[in-house]
Amino acid sequence: MLKLFFTILICFQLAWTSQEREQNISRDFRLFVRILAGHYDNIKQYEQDIDRGLPPKQRHIRYTTQLNREVVPLFPRRRHFYIEQYNNGNRSDVVRQSLYSIGIDLRSRDDIHMKVYAFVDPGKFVHAKTHSRLFRDLRREDLVYRRGCDVFWTRRSRWPPRFESKMGDGCFINNQGMKVRIDDTNNVTLSALTSFEKWYAPNGTEILGVPSPYVMLRQREPEVSANPELVDKAAQESANHPLLYKSWLN
Repeated sequence: MLKLFFTILICFQLAWTSQEREQNISRDFRLFVRILAGHYDNIKQYEQDIDRGLPPKQRHIRYTTQLNREVVPLFPRRRHFYIEQYNNGNRSDVVRQSLYSIGIDLRSRDDIHMKVYAFVDPGKFVHAKTHSRLFRDLRREDLVYRRGCDVFWTRRSRWPPRFESKMGDGCFINNQGMKVRIDDTNNVTLSALTSFEKWYAPNGTEILGVPSPYVMLRQREPEVSANPELVDKAAQESANHPLLYKSWLN
């Protein structure tokens, strides 16, 4: 009888623990989806590099990032974001477009799982309006799943909230004809999106580039440089930068 009592007690504790974990990750998931969307820019970091007198190849590229929440019926029970990134505040110089599909990781039950999709016809989605039918009408043949580039987010602090991501070691891109492995860690908070990214050649050697991290502050409105001349300089420098993100579109 005593053995049966302890068996029931253990089962109850396990069920309660499992339920609590599911409640926690569900709460974290809802919060993450709420704070991820936004307009981000690392213009302050870029201008600090110039003020420090760093040569162009050692400066951070100026990136402007827009993350819009979208409805994609193609993948039910998940949340979706369209990311568009461009150089130097110039919306005509788009360097990254992706669809992020986000849900709870069914294996760990502790992480938020993000799948990354490229577009077969990216030009069709440039500057797409929020809640555009382009996303509602998406078909599988419109997308290319970036296998190996899944991102897993975990909440690291309660308040103010901070989410940290990790990526597996199987994410590869084509950069100027060379297969490059990406190792990417990100943080998102109420005020910023921070990216720690490293690139590796096929032999495992790290490709030297600008220093991490990229600190992209959340903007209420698109922010322009205080000095118009800096925008022109940035456009010239990033055009020949060794780690230009246009490789993500290939």
